[in-house]
Amino acid sequence: MMPQSQNQDLVQYFENIIKNHQEFSYFINNPNEYKKITKIATTQFSNYLFEQFEQKNVIYIRHAESPINVWVSKNPIKFMLSMYPPDPQLYNPGITEKGMDQCVQLEKLLNKAKKYELIEQKSDEQQQQQQFEVENMNLPSSFSLVVLSPYQRTIKTFDQIRQSEVFKTAKIITSSLIRERANIPASVVGYMTSQLKQNRNDIDYQYLNKEKWWKLYDQQDENFQNHQTESIKRESNIELQFRVLIFLIWITLREEKDIIFFSHCAVYEAIKLFKVKKPNNAQPYRITKQDFFNLYRQFFKTNPSL
Repeated sequence: MMPQSQNQDLVQYFENIIKNHQEFSYFINNPNEYKKITKIATTQFSNYLFEQFEQKNVIYIRHAESPINVWVSKNPIKFMLSMYPPDPQLYNPGITEKGMDQCVQLEKLLNKAKKYELIEQKSDEQQQQQQFEVENMNLPSSFSLVVLSPYQRTIKTFDQIRQSEVFKTAKIITSSLIRERANIPASVVGYMTSQLKQNRNDIDYQYLNKEKWWKLYDQQDENFQNHQTESIKRESNIELQFRVLIFLIWITLREEKDIIFFSHCAVYEAIKLFKVKKPNNAQPYRITKQDFFNLYRQFFKTNPSL
């Protein structure tokens, strides 16, 4: 175990990283900071981190179906070639009618799954059926922390189910660390921080200090008014994985035990090292200790015991 004071120092360190939106490019451009975070990732810290994670329930949910999902399913070749239409509905889209129905089923699942065990992602055939057997679920009876990606589709997904008893005492925060991967129009234009604060006073925004939090770099083109795809700088695998890892370390160091986060397909794929198929919309997946360990080892070559 680590001393309580040392743990608080680490929590504050990672909170400062998040509040200042320091991601992979920041550490690469600041070698001293990179050395510092690497030094923190000692075997002692790693062991402590995984011990803490083992005591938590960390549940991921991909947002319900959105218009961009519909467009991609109908235009897979155009999607692969980044040939996006100038359709405002594809920029920070909400959720579809089907997505609303998915939320109804998700809420029923959350309400019923208190006494069951959550299963891992199923086989290809079972995934295609999009069926989760309630008898195999083991979701917490309540969540102490809800983390939202600051897009309309993730917030609206949560809004549809927030009356569930499992969220009655939960703290609700938002973080850009679990935002969409920067490579499509729907990843670029989100709710600006000032808009979020104006419209929603039930969410803690202390970790969203940049007005245009979706930008990878401060020097990136400011002209998003015409939604030009050439303004979209693709986020590399390593950039995506690093910010997701920082998120997992941060929630592990926090005091909350039962955590659920509403995010995007790419975030789940990054956690799984891009070795899985896309998760289903509006269905829960447990993030395991092994998932965390595998991602951690991508950046910090220590030897924590599992």
